[in-house]
Amino acid sequence: MLNKSAIKQVLLSPSGDFLIYQKEEGHQDDKLVSVWRYDIKLKTQKRLFIYQSLQYIYLSKSGDKLILNTGDSIAIAESKAASSPIVLTRFDQTKYEDWLGFAADNDHSLLMRKWQPTDKYYYVERVSFSGSRTDIFRSDVLFNGFNVDEYGQPAFLRVFNQADDNKGEHFIYQLNKDKKVLRFTCQWDDPCGVVKFDRQQEAFLLKTNANSNFTYLARLSSQGQLTVIQQDPNLYGDLNNVHWAKNQPVVTQYFGEYDQYSAIDDRLLKHTDFLNKQFSQQDFYLQLPHNISLDRQLNDGVWLISAVSNSVQEQHFLYHLKQQKLEPILLQVVKAANQGRQLIKDEYLAPRISFHYANRDGQHIQGYLTLPRGKTIANTPLVAFPHGGPWSRDDGSFDMMAQFLANRGYIVFQPNFRASTGFGKQHHSGVSGDFGYGRTHFDIIDGVNYLLKNNIGDKDKLAMAGHSFGGLSVLTALTFEPELFKVGFAGAPPSHIGRSAKYYYRYQKKKFGQSRKYFMQQLVVDWHDDKAYKALTAIQPESHIERIQAPLLLWAGKNDGRVFITDVKNYALTAQAKEKSIQLFVDPNSAHSPSSRVSFSAYLFLMEATLGHYLQQAVEPIKVMEHKALYRFLKKNLVLETETYLSHYVH
Repeated sequence: MLNKSAIKQVLLSPSGDFLIYQKEEGHQDDKLVSVWRYDIKLKTQKRLFIYQSLQYIYLSKSGDKLILNTGDSIAIAESKAASSPIVLTRFDQTKYEDWLGFAADNDHSLLMRKWQPTDKYYYVERVSFSGSRTDIFRSDVLFNGFNVDEYGQPAFLRVFNQADDNKGEHFIYQLNKDKKVLRFTCQWDDPCGVVKFDRQQEAFLLKTNANSNFTYLARLSSQGQLTVIQQDPNLYGDLNNVHWAKNQPVVTQYFGEYDQYSAIDDRLLKHTDFLNKQFSQQDFYLQLPHNISLDRQLNDGVWLISAVSNSVQEQHFLYHLKQQKLEPILLQVVKAANQGRQLIKDEYLAPRISFHYANRDGQHIQGYLTLPRGKTIANTPLVAFPHGGPWSRDDGSFDMMAQFLANRGYIVFQPNFRASTGFGKQHHSGVSGDFGYGRTHFDIIDGVNYLLKNNIGDKDKLAMAGHSFGGLSVLTALTFEPELFKVGFAGAPPSHIGRSAKYYYRYQKKKFGQSRKYFMQQLVVDWHDDKAYKALTAIQPESHIERIQAPLLLWAGKNDGRVFITDVKNYALTAQAKEKSIQLFVDPNSAHSPSSRVSFSAYLFLMEATLGHYLQQAVEPIKVMEHKALYRFLKKNLVLETETYLSHYVH
């Protein structure tokens, strides 16, 4: 059940004549991948090299080079022939070093941010693909966005407002030789950024939600006039991505129940409409050959489509624009790569559907429902599984956790409650000061009640599971709805979101030099405001542990920098002192999430055994002789156990 396809991250070349993809090699914990080139015309593939700990591959603008990001280094390799990658530079984000992307003026250099403690300046270093390095800009304040113009001169800078009385703004400056001119101010609830800068016109393409509920694509003129280029025609979702043809934006991608694409150029309307209809009930990713003009693309070009919904392996297609035809691709490559790899077949996966329901405030909330096969839905246990964040979201792509639980016979409900991203500013930022027993909680509970009212799920077999903010939701539900849920599983759960926000802000500030303090204080609580903090404390689950009736298992990572292990332990010990059924597992090697295959296997077993035991569902036991490492890992790190049910499932 844990295995996914060995083929991942398929890229279309800028000229549209070849693909690049990764293939996992050996054991997943080895983190080894081979990188391959697939010739679209000849339908042949060849291996270029093997690399370790590769997070992401980028193609240079011409497509002749591969740029490899491991998270702490950037390497380069040829895209045409087999060669060994060469490390260009290493960086340490804890020292304010980071990769800023490709230089906009040429095809063979990238930009790095560096910190010099001797003179206390942040530098931008141009690193050429030949290895030469040149400092091209310096700043006395930390910045998180920069690039050069088409002439190689520093073009713009994006910085946090550094003033003590800041309101969470980001400033976008235009750089003119030694001067910087403020061109745009992004408010605290605007995820704005520079998409492109045109030096000749002194104009910016921006992604912003200024004066709008939704994030959109806009042009900022040299006179400061902001003009909407395009927003979601359905007024449903935020702008996610922009696709190009020869330096012109031609297609936009929007969030929604499923990915939606919209044409900026009218000549592409029939193509985006066709693709949206073909993949109407699933997420899909679109790639254009951005070095090819739109005229050429319309005449004989291809796009790459990767459909990612409800399958352990992506399906890839070439879309021929002239014929308006989809052609499956890489079928034999995927089949060969997964030979001997145990993958669950698509026909055995549980169907995953999107739906809407009205919350108690009359607002429509979107969510996903994963339904186990072969079950009478009205009599089937239901698990509410809210996402983390809370400024995140669930989407329509394959969800391993939902499929795992559905495979074990559970209905899985995943709501995009208020605070979720992608549905506009009001949905994202409209909840403030009442995380805990407040509006996000009510959205989740209203969804559960809606399902029960419609005969989906057994009201006597309800559970909640979640991670991070989802873990807080579990604690909140078991605390304030003690008779509704029979059991809970909470991974890395903050028990007081105000305290967690406060200490996470300090952690971010110390480690990365910047933080979202104002954002946290606006949406969670101003921890300097005693009255507001006291009011938030009153609706936190840790303030009412005595109300809990259902058994609860907590998972925590010992090295977590977001939800500190001391908080989780204190909550567990307090619950134990109040004679609650509480179990605590501490993963010694993980931070905020399980970090290895044995860690993740333990996480799944703990969840399955806990839910199964209290909802009277079958549990797949651990066979000690077959899973010795997992058994030892579980036995050693279960640090608090007030019930002994877990041992029932070890044979």
